[in-house]
Amino acid sequence: MLCIENLNRGGKIYRKLEKIYCYFFYERAIKKDISVGISQIKISNIANILRQSPIMFKKNLFKPSFSINVMTLIIKKIFNEYNDCSDYFNGDIFSYIASNYNGNYEIIDVKIYSAVLRSLMKNKTLKYKKINYDEEFYVY
Repeated sequence: MLCIENLNRGGKIYRKLEKIYCYFFYERAIKKDISVGISQIKISNIANILRQSPIMFKKNLFKPSFSINVMTLIIKKIFNEYNDCSDYFNGDIFSYIASNYNGNYEIIDVKIYSAVLRSLMKNKTLKYKKINYDEEFYVY
């Protein structure tokens, strides 16, 4: 997922502007629900997966470990939900991951993302198991 997100992320200038925007205009960034960090996850999705107010994780938004941990939780959640609708995606886990991580499967970006994922993972095996979401996830 990090490879895919870095394709559309832009150069160093965009990354710096993103940090500056969140530092000085964080309330506006929350309202606009922008995607942030190396994983490019929307602030609302981070809040939902962590079950925390965006104010609680503001200082961690641009830490790579935080972004990767949140992305991992989102992908685990997607895996947990996959069995319920794998028939709709003809058993294509990559299309399912891309559509849930990025939005509706009908948009072209998601089709490209799923093709890139499939290509990157061509010689690898995906393994996953159900996880318990009753555990709290905190980043200090």
